[in-house]
Amino acid sequence: MEEIDLKLVNDLPFCRVSRRFPDATMLRWCNSAVDYLEFYASRDTLDRISEALPELVASLKSRVIFQSRKESRISAMVACRCTRQNSTIRMAESDSCLWKAPVKYEKGEENLSVVSLEAENFRQLFDDLNAVGTVDIERKQQIDPESLRDIYTLSMSQLFSPLTEKQMEYLLNAISAGYFAIPRKIDLGELAARMGISKSTLQEHVSKATTKVMSFLEPYLRLYLGISSREDD
Repeated sequence: MEEIDLKLVNDLPFCRVSRRFPDATMLRWCNSAVDYLEFYASRDTLDRISEALPELVASLKSRVIFQSRKESRISAMVACRCTRQNSTIRMAESDSCLWKAPVKYEKGEENLSVVSLEAENFRQLFDDLNAVGTVDIERKQQIDPESLRDIYTLSMSQLFSPLTEKQMEYLLNAISAGYFAIPRKIDLGELAARMGISKSTLQEHVSKATTKVMSFLEPYLRLYLGISSREDD
């Protein structure tokens, strides 16, 4: 079993979107019913993406189910119209390969990671991808089937949905500022002053967020320790 990271350039719909907005990073999740897209870019670029989104979706013969805009991100949920002819992830599935979400698009390039159960599966996928564009293998490594837990078990929505927006924001600020670094680069009082809030408010949000994340990770830690113990026997 192999895990392969690919860099693709093609004329399929999502690569075309990326070429049109080369300064944006687009992330894509798909469950065969819905494509969930996130765009990260400057405000000006996001303005242009927001204006063009109806046209882009129409070109896919699809429709926007949900859309939201924050300062540095556009999120859009689009009815899936993916087929083997217009989507690399459908090609991967048709060739009995597993693809890893999210698929990343930048500067007109698609970054797709797949897991190939058999060498012949990947050879077929490589040929299919090569038929619609260029394919570069960035990394290839043998993996143990047990490691599929690492790829498919953890859900971001499950991990972060219990957190409020403020808890996520303050936790991210604390991480970015080095509060959790060893040695610690900043204390909560200094960080709170920098953010213009009280130390007690920041401490409450960070503590609650940390507790929720750690509580979610506990069963996965137990699972990993169980696997490691069996491997050491």
